[in-house]
Amino acid sequence: MNDVRLGLVFVLAAGVASGCSLLVGEGLSGGSGGAEDPADANDDAPSVPGNEGGLDGAPPLPPRPREGVYAYVISGKDTLSFGPVTTSYGPTASATVVNREGAGSCFTMTLALRSGYTDAQDFCVREDAIVRTGGRRRQFFQVLSGVDVNTSMVCEPGDVFNVAAPVVGETKTHLCTGKNVESENGESPFSSGGTYRYVGEETIKVGSSDVRVRHFREELTVTGEQTGKNELDWYFAVESGVLVRLVRKVAIVFPRAFETTYAENADLSLVALEPAPLPVDAGSDAAK
Repeated sequence: MNDVRLGLVFVLAAGVASGCSLLVGEGLSGGSGGAEDPADANDDAPSVPGNEGGLDGAPPLPPRPREGVYAYVISGKDTLSFGPVTTSYGPTASATVVNREGAGSCFTMTLALRSGYTDAQDFCVREDAIVRTGGRRRQFFQVLSGVDVNTSMVCEPGDVFNVAAPVVGETKTHLCTGKNVESENGESPFSSGGTYRYVGEETIKVGSSDVRVRHFREELTVTGEQTGKNELDWYFAVESGVLVRLVRKVAIVFPRAFETTYAENADLSLVALEPAPLPVDAGSDAAK
């Protein structure tokens, strides 16, 4: 049984490499597996737009989203082959943006996909780019007596996510290393790396507005005790930098423990351009 549980933990650890990776702010989440309150969040810190333009003729900075809780509609599910356990998403989710106290132009975006599943990623503005520096994930599965997995990752020198003037077809390299921490089995390391390509500018309707977005595609390979692929399509608003849409597919195989697999498919679409959480009676699993 311990080998099976160990395999399960390694599989869940690999999922954080999907990058929507994120523990700061609960958004609409809660319940037994909800995210912890951020220790370094500064609710009173002013939002820094980041698109005013640089000094001495420098190019403008890339836009960064305002602080607040943004509402999304979501579809999809995650599935663990051991059990098996399948949990559906929807109809709503949230993304909470919080400026980090004492961290200058850095902020954290936390996705609450469902009850017991939050994914937090840390970003900083560096020169003319918004760069991911790391992330944390907490995911609870109702299997056996219940499994609560906490995973963290560090991205060095940093994954470029958005720039002031992207070029269609331009590709950046993403590389992160991390570890999973689980009380019974200790730590398990992993790494993920791959490409991040600017697809181009598109238009997505948010409410009654047509919003110009920048579409980036991230393709990652997970290595270590587990193997697999993560494919993500990120759509950021040109003007505000807010995440307008995210499509994420994760497929991980751990060869031990009867080849336990973890699969995730999620599709999030922004409800409103301004931060405004949905009411708690919206019927969202993330709100429970």
